[in-house]
Formats: sequence, C-alpha cells, structure tokens
Amino acid sequence: MDVERVRLAFLRRALKNWARTNLRRFPWRETTDWYRVLVAELMLRRTRPGQVLPVYEAFVERYPTPIALATAKEADLYPLLVPLGLRWRARNIVATARELVGVPESGFKSAEALKKLPGVGEYVARAVQIMAFNRREAVIDTNVIRVLGRYWGLRVHPEARRERRFKELALRCVPRSDPKTYTLALLDLGANICTPQRPRCGECPLAPSCEFAQSTASGVVRRRKVGVRVA
Repeated sequence: MDVERVRLAFLRRALKNWARTNLRRFPWRETTDWYRVLVAELMLRRTRPGQVLPVYEAFVERYPTPIALATAKEADLYPLLVPLGLRWRARNIVATARELVGVPESGFKSAEALKKLPGVGEYVARAVQIMAFNRREAVIDTNVIRVLGRYWGLRVHPEARRERRFKELALRCVPRSDPKTYTLALLDLGANICTPQRPRCGECPLAPSCEFAQSTASGVVRRRKVGVRVA
C-alpha cells in the first residue's frame, strides 16, 4: 500500500468533510461572477476578511459591473476604500476595470491572462481561477504552507511560500474534483484551527494523519524533506 497516497486521500477527504459545517461565509465566496471575485481578492490583499466585508458590499452595490467601474475616477473610490487603507488600491482597481471592458469572460479563464491586469499578481490570479471557475490551481500563503508543512512533517520557514518545491507540493495536493471547497477549507483551517501559536490539534480533522499532531502528542518531533510523493 502506498502510504503517501493514502494520506493524500485522507487530507482531501477530511478537508471537504470539515468544510460542510465549518467554512466562513462571505458574499464573494457565494458568487461565480469573476468580476466580483476579482474585486474581493484585490481588497483582501494584506487585509482581514471582516474588514473587507462592509467595503466590498458597498463597492459592488455602487459598481456592479466592470463597465460601471470603468467610468469612475480614482477620487470617487477613495471614500469607499478608506477603511482598507493603502490608496494604491483605488488606482489598481480602476485601471483593472478599464482593461476588463469589452473582454468576454473566456478572455480571462487563465491565471496568466489575469496576471496581465494592473495590480494582479500570482496569488490573486490563481484565487480567481479557483473561486470563480473552480479550476484546479493552488493558492500559496502562510496559512496554506503552515497546514501542509505540518501535515507532511516538512520544515517550513518564512520564505517557504516562494519556493518552487512548496508550490509544486501545494498543487499536487489539490483534488481534481471541487478544488474550490478544498481550498476554502485549507484557508479556513489555517486561519482558525492550525494557527501559528497554540494550534488546536484536538479540533483538527487532519490530526489522525498529521505528522505535527502525532509528534506533538507523542513528544517526538519528526521532520522530513520536501520530496513528498503525492499525486
């Protein structure tokens, strides 16, 4: 029996089961409108979801489509975006909207196409692919790397999310079926359960197969190299 494949299957299944009753609810998670998902992801950069929520709701009510937003001026957006700080957001959001006008949805059904938009980096581009189109992509942030690193017993450091080997691992773990639910569960588990300090392993659905949880329980710390063979 291939132990790595069994543990991979458990990871995917446990996260999806946990997602049924534990995911955080936000309007940008409930829509498949890629414009609204993109707006949310641009706002969420370096900002907590709870802070983004009222701003996002007011924003999409006033600018429900790219065409509505493309006619706005940066100064029009400042009052709405003030709670998020960072004035550069307004410039990027307006510039992005102007790029979107007249382009069909199919024109941005790839991360590479989205990355050509102002202010859209790899994380935002891949997040839109997952959240709007349910495509098999991997988002890489500190929460994702921490959960996967602990689960597989890997050494994680502050710059791990930038390393190709961790990016490849994260993508290999994403299931082909419903990657959106898997990704949301992974993000929320890292935010609420598998936290940097005092992780709540007793409440974690991954604990039975997690090397970090098992080593913590036994008092024996086990670390492995990054070359996890998963498919």
